[in-house]
Amino acid sequence: YGLGWTQFSWGAARLAESRLPVDGEVVLSVDITNTGERSGSEVVQVYVRDKVATQVRPLQELKAFQRVTLSPGETATLTFTLPVEMFNFTRRDGKRIVEPGEFELQVGASSADIREAVTVQVTG
Repeated sequence: YGLGWTQFSWGAARLAESRLPVDGEVVLSVDITNTGERSGSEVVQVYVRDKVATQVRPLQELKAFQRVTLSPGETATLTFTLPVEMFNFTRRDGKRIVEPGEFELQVGASSADIREAVTVQVTG
């Protein structure tokens, strides 16, 4: 990533629902405000971490991203819709599954710059 010439403030990440069935969709929103004196773009990334899995899983998996361009003082609400199916993995026997449990959704400018994290409970 490079120098942006402006600054952005991030609001709290919000979930439409914090409990979802295995066949549901996570709807995550976050407000981004250009607090600088110039127009600029920000890339918002969403990572998922399976908090309790039966197999070793990555600490972060990039699942979605959006670029937003804002004028000074402008705010945008970015909404991400992620099917719970995106949280799947392949078991040792070769079958793809989504395990019920807790998943942490991390929102940030990069994997090393996480601004917010929320937890969703997948049931089923």
